[in-house]
Amino acid sequence: MRNAARLLLLLLLAVPATGKAFDAQTYLQIQDASGKVLFALAVKNGSMFGIRFIHSVAKSPVEDWYGIENGTIFLEKTIYQDFGAGLPHEPGPGQSMACANGYVTISGFHRQLASFDVRVGRIAGHALLLPAMDGQQGMIPLNSLAPPGNALTFTTSSVALQ
Repeated sequence: MRNAARLLLLLLLAVPATGKAFDAQTYLQIQDASGKVLFALAVKNGSMFGIRFIHSVAKSPVEDWYGIENGTIFLEKTIYQDFGAGLPHEPGPGQSMACANGYVTISGFHRQLASFDVRVGRIAGHALLLPAMDGQQGMIPLNSLAPPGNALTFTTSSVALQ
């Protein structure tokens, strides 16, 4: 019943006095293994977010960047310093590779993901990267959402909380 009341309130807020509904809002959500929403953020079409971690073999930082397009997550690019297990080493069809300032960037993946999981590392220091309005980057350590060893699911939703 509580979820139904929340949904009704959201629907009422989305319909102004003119009777026309606003454009549907998309939320980036992080859920635990039980499906409980631990983090939700309203995002616009074209928004980007990243996941930063320390590679287990290369011991150097890796960033995977994702875009939100029409309510769907797309893997867009990977940035790293040193080649390591599981990292792309050459661009595929439609992708490009650039090297600058000691980093390799492979972009052009545009791989659609309904959702994806990240297991919070004990040493990897996984963090959610959020570009801020003022050009500064916000960072949320994933171990602040769940203890190391736990899996977190990244997904999108049209409802902020479950």
